Amino acid sequence: MKRVVLSLFLLCLAVSLSGLALAEEDPATGTVFDLEQAIAYAEANSPQLKMAKEAMEVAKAQADQARAALWPDLTLQAGVSSHDPSTKINSADTKDSYQTSATLSQPLTRSLFQQHKLAKLAYQSSSLDYQQAKEDLAFNVTRSFLDVCKANEAVAIAQEVKALAEENLNKAKAFFQAGLVVKTDVLRMELDMANARKGLLAAENNRQIAMAALKQAIGYPQEQDLSVSSPAAFPEFHFDGQTPSSLSDRYDWQKVQLGVDMAEIGVQLAKSGYLPTAYLNLNYNATDNTKITVDDGNTTITLGIQWSLNTGQKTAAQVKEAQSSLRRAKASQEAVHQAATTEILQSQLNYTESQRQLEIAKLALEIAEENSRLAEKRYEAGVGTTIEVSDAQVALEEAKYNELSARYNLYLAGIQYEKSLGRYRQEPQDQGSEK
Repeated sequence: MKRVVLSLFLLCLAVSLSGLALAEEDPATGTVFDLEQAIAYAEANSPQLKMAKEAMEVAKAQADQARAALWPDLTLQAGVSSHDPSTKINSADTKDSYQTSATLSQPLTRSLFQQHKLAKLAYQSSSLDYQQAKEDLAFNVTRSFLDVCKANEAVAIAQEVKALAEENLNKAKAFFQAGLVVKTDVLRMELDMANARKGLLAAENNRQIAMAALKQAIGYPQEQDLSVSSPAAFPEFHFDGQTPSSLSDRYDWQKVQLGVDMAEIGVQLAKSGYLPTAYLNLNYNATDNTKITVDDGNTTITLGIQWSLNTGQKTAAQVKEAQSSLRRAKASQEAVHQAATTEILQSQLNYTESQRQLEIAKLALEIAEENSRLAEKRYEAGVGTTIEVSDAQVALEEAKYNELSARYNLYLAGIQYEKSLGRYRQEPQDQGSEK
């Protein structure tokens, strides 16, 4: 009994811990997601991802059906019949007859193997669609998640600006009462305070919009509270400035190659219409008036060939259609190669530019901070003006926002670069290999 109670306790504890691993609950802010939890939540609730997964399961079932068609078809049949010449059911002249038959049929055609291979490739293509859908979903969630994190930091900056404007306004009022500044200095600081409040309202509104977009991206109820846990540090991406020669990691490139392979098999299947169809049948029949007797049975083996002479024009048209599909698949392969190469190049250039923009933004922020500090000192010493202080604070605020945008733009550019290479959250592929 103690063991049963202990087992139930451990089971409840495991369930509780698994729930905590998915999301944390903060009494003040509601559910708190980090990036991985947001992506996991989106994957569990995305209708598009569920449809892609079910499409993959359908393709897998079709591949299994095509494989089953390669095996011989065995049919067993047994029956009994009763014959009463006198139409009396209990008559002694009633005769019972037993029949037993077994038929083993095996088509001997190459097209079955081609259809099986085609079904396997279709399953692989559907699996790539599912993985592509997961990658796109994760990228969109990541982008929305970063927008919320960026909006949170923007609100923090706006709050700092408002606090600083309030402090400067209080100083100006104190200096005015002491006769050190004129009324216009106070009015200028009041204007800065109004602008700071306006900026804070705009930042808070942008945060709400970003949060609504994130909830929509992950399928989270809009009416429920949600907050995010910003990453402590962004991972660094490294690239040597060289465009990779291989696109093998991209899902679209893998799929277009499968399309060419499938089109080639389609040509082979179409050409098989010119060839006869061979089959092998093994039939056993046994009939007895008293009991089933193997010795009374007869076995027939048939090796046949079927060839229709009226399908020449139809087969020729099917071959022409399949060859056209193959040429179209190869053209699509070339188009995907060109588009993918261009996308990789553009993502590299964007990442390089984002690196330089962040360096410039950091330098500008350092200069703006020093300029604001000096302006404050000059104003407190009585040799500076409110205009100088206000301009310095505006420049500092703009520099902070620029550094914030540059930092998040760099991280997003790095993710976009990884995605263009097909390396963003890529998982091992189930290629549907036979067991």
